[in-house]
Amino acid sequence: MIILKFIVVILLITSCNSPNLNGHYHLEWGNSTSFQTWNFKKNRIRINDSLCSDQKQVCYGMPIKFKGDSIYVPWVDFILEAKYYIDNNGIIYLEDGTEKPLKLIPKNDCINSADYLNRKVSNLESSFDLVSLYYNTHGKSAFPKNSENELIIGKKNGAPYYILNNQLLKFSDNSFNVPKAKSSNDIWIYIDNKVQLKEVLIIFKELYDKNYKIYFSSKDEKENNEQVIVFKKSITKIDKKNNTTIINTCEYCEKHPTQKIDSIINFKVFGKDSCIVNNKITDYFQLRNNIVRFLKQNRSTRLNTEIQLEINSNMLFEDYLYLLGDIEFVNTELLGTYYRDTIDTDFKYISNKQNSRNRENLELEFPLRLKEIIKPF
Repeated sequence: MIILKFIVVILLITSCNSPNLNGHYHLEWGNSTSFQTWNFKKNRIRINDSLCSDQKQVCYGMPIKFKGDSIYVPWVDFILEAKYYIDNNGIIYLEDGTEKPLKLIPKNDCINSADYLNRKVSNLESSFDLVSLYYNTHGKSAFPKNSENELIIGKKNGAPYYILNNQLLKFSDNSFNVPKAKSSNDIWIYIDNKVQLKEVLIIFKELYDKNYKIYFSSKDEKENNEQVIVFKKSITKIDKKNNTTIINTCEYCEKHPTQKIDSIINFKVFGKDSCIVNNKITDYFQLRNNIVRFLKQNRSTRLNTEIQLEINSNMLFEDYLYLLGDIEFVNTELLGTYYRDTIDTDFKYISNKQNSRNRENLELEFPLRLKEIIKPF
């Protein structure tokens, strides 16, 4: 009897020290709005992917291990070792030596963004595949269901459709009759990867004229499939005449909002990774480098340059986002590119920021003034 009691106690201790993890968790860290999905089945894990049932296959998941008060997790290309504890709500805290512990939060009834959007268009008997942007430096991760206003632009049988807040819009008398926003004027736009740029522009100006603040969205392919990346397009003016739409934007312009234009640099964009730079057909990478070299020359080029893009409206909208992503990355490159105009009144401030770890608000020293001339060619 004494031996039996001893065995029971050992089993209880082992059970307490070695949890058997099953289910869907969100891994959160710091103040990030994003997270990773960790799926467990009998202490085997798949990160950002669902578990499959075949135990003999790798897809079943990699094994995690517990030893004392530590957990060992195969994470990307290394083993994460962390002290852990579990609170009364089942939240697992992983203390890996950083200032704030990682948190594994159990979740139920989660829906991925693809299913969310496909449910929205199910009445049209259509499928929806959100555009993808391979990098985005100024967007934020968000759940589609949290949007105050949403516009879904998809395609069925080669024709575009437009769903605003669950209502299918009809185009008549040169208008979609978009209503004014009732509460928030933020609008997240979800666009299928088969939609062309011109098929978005047809409603774009009407949204702007109704005072909507426009946010584009793309897949969140970095951390999880439940969120999307939303990013604001900072429009200052839209003009439309016949088949030409002119969009003026100013990103990172909070510190230097109004400046006269001293220089204009021009580029012509035919399609994805196809543009004219210095009279040569090349890719977006060379376009980006050319802009960086020009803007960093001196105070005038840094603050008073307009980047003028003549863009083919027949290109896919997804390829247009790819272009905007490269233009956006100009600002990121300038943060780490040594600024040499010593007579600039901001030189010392910029130089000190570039040579320190504290680069807060440095991006505001490199505004991007953009003029898009979009038309078919």
